[in-house]
Amino acid sequence: MKAYKYRNRYGDIHTFTPTEDGNILWEGNFEYSRSAFDGDRISMVDPSGGPYIEQGESSSIVHPAIEGKTVSHFEEITEGIDEEERTVAFKIILVG
Repeated sequence: MKAYKYRNRYGDIHTFTPTEDGNILWEGNFEYSRSAFDGDRISMVDPSGGPYIEQGESSSIVHPAIEGKTVSHFEEITEGIDEEERTVAFKIILVG
């Protein structure tokens, strides 16, 4: 299945790529973003300019070809060390 590209209101491109394990890799500009937690899990991600995605949303919001699943939580993917560490992507964990 192909990746789905989304252009937010600031012109940043976010890419949603289905993974072999049935989830979605979300890559984009997360320099100015916020997250919410449900216990120790990330339950919402909102990069500046969008898209705002939260736990419980339909999978079709992040990839039109994937239907019938919902967002369970997010796993942050970082690179760098200590103070230089930055978020480069999120893995969107789907259920259903």
